[in-house]
Amino acid sequence: MSKKAFSRSQLFLIELIVVVLFFSFSAAIAMMVFGKAHELSEDAKALNGAMAIVQSAAETDRSKSLDEVRTNSESIYLNENWVKSTEEDAEYLLKVEIDLEDRPAGAMALLNYIVSDASDAEDIIYTLETKKYYSGQSGIGSAGEVN
Repeated sequence: MSKKAFSRSQLFLIELIVVVLFFSFSAAIAMMVFGKAHELSEDAKALNGAMAIVQSAAETDRSKSLDEVRTNSESIYLNENWVKSTEEDAEYLLKVEIDLEDRPAGAMALLNYIVSDASDAEDIIYTLETKKYYSGQSGIGSAGEVN
């Protein structure tokens, strides 16, 4: 009788260990899934903010004259709420690169907007390239250089 009771207790302990292991593995997998979901959510928030700030900058630049665009190459630092901030407090960096091409009947401004992580400029979140044609205006100054 005591041998049977001993074997039942062993079986119960083995079964209990298997159940605990099963739930441990299930919890570990659930934590990995929730961690990945959180990471994707943060990435989506960053992409959303980047798209909004680039759209705003592009629309602002689109309304400018050729003379105003010439002087508008800049880097803008943004905090975690997508508000302009100092370089020290920045989470994101909006870089605007402007190239001017002279055309037979005017000038073409090529504007490239790049949003990246402020701490790692190689970690690009969003880019947008736009063009604006300025009819009847020249991108070449009087000395023959491109402004």
